[in-house]
Amino acid sequence: MILLILLTLLAIVAGPPASVASRPPANANRWAEPTRGLLAQHCGQCHLPNLSTSVPGALAVFNLTDEPWYGHLERDQYDALVRRLRSIRELTETDRAVVDSFVLCARDEVCPTTSP
Repeated sequence: MILLILLTLLAIVAGPPASVASRPPANANRWAEPTRGLLAQHCGQCHLPNLSTSVPGALAVFNLTDEPWYGHLERDQYDALVRRLRSIRELTETDRAVVDSFVLCARDEVCPTTSP
C-alpha cells in the first residue's frame, strides 16, 4: 500500500513529459506542489483516485491528480485542510509553514515569495 502511494506521488510530481507539459500561469501558487506532496503522503489514501482506499466524497473535495488539485476548494475547506494537517504530529514546523503559505496564496491571494 505504501509503495503504491509513493509511486502515485512520484507520477504526480513527475508530471507529463516535457513535450506536452504546459507552462504554469505567472501567478501560480508556488506552494501548491509541496503541499500536494504532503497531502499525498498523509491523505493520499482517500484523495488519490487510483487507490482502492480512495473515497468518492474525499475526491469530490480535492483530487490530488487534478490540475490544479485545489481547484474546487471552497473558502471554509481551506480552513479544514489546515486543521487536519496541523493535527498530524509528524508534520514539521517547516511543513506547516508551507501549508500556511499555500492557503494564504490560494484562498487569500497573498502569495509569500520566500521559503518558510
